[in-house]
Amino acid sequence: MKGILFEMKKNKIITVFGSKGGVGKTTVAVNLATVLSLAGYRTALLDFDLQFGDASVYLDLDSKQGICELVQEGTLSKDMIQSYMMTHKTGLSLLSASERPEYAEIVQSKHGEEIINGIYTEYDFTFIDLSPQMNEFNLSALEKSDLILYIVNPDISTLRSAKKTLELMKALKLAHKVEVVLNREDDNIIKAKEIESLMKLKFIYKIPIESKYAVASLNQGIPIVINARKCKMAKRLTEFGMKIGDGNYGVT
Repeated sequence: MKGILFEMKKNKIITVFGSKGGVGKTTVAVNLATVLSLAGYRTALLDFDLQFGDASVYLDLDSKQGICELVQEGTLSKDMIQSYMMTHKTGLSLLSASERPEYAEIVQSKHGEEIINGIYTEYDFTFIDLSPQMNEFNLSALEKSDLILYIVNPDISTLRSAKKTLELMKALKLAHKVEVVLNREDDNIIKAKEIESLMKLKFIYKIPIESKYAVASLNQGIPIVINARKCKMAKRLTEFGMKIGDGNYGVT
């Protein structure tokens, strides 16, 4: 494992990405951001899943205005961006996606860059939750990132898609930023070691499946690291988040 360490760099930008919908990227992004915020780090989450992003639901925040409404202001100054960000009770700052999916086409890659550039220096960690597409907007965010957490599930369809996407990451010269996370680890489906052997990679982290707690947390709008902090899934996410905060983590 190449080991992405960033102790010497402040204001880290971490993008959570997956090439298929439903892999749990928002769950991972929201909970890692929550862990770091609870630990005292200044943390932001940008919901760049422009059409169907629902990070606000995971945090029980009322997102009447989001990114699409923000870009219509014309000027994307730091103060303007901050005025659209909501603060969770943990201290986490969220810039939500719009409640109107049809407005997504208004947002261009330059807007994403301006938003990131405008606020990331205000935070120790800025997480970006991306939609599962390789379009110009997403590529711009990936290029701005210090670390890309690529989320996969243990099913053949997702793994086939992941293999193609990781090859594309190499072609785009982004592979050095990418670390693969196995979400919903379940040895009853495909063992993690078998997937690693098949795909010739190492998972930086493996997060077990605990659907009962995950669904309950989503329905209540409370991150699982708070709502069910003693379950295995929450413990792993908390451990992963703290190691990101320390800038010192590896394959486990």
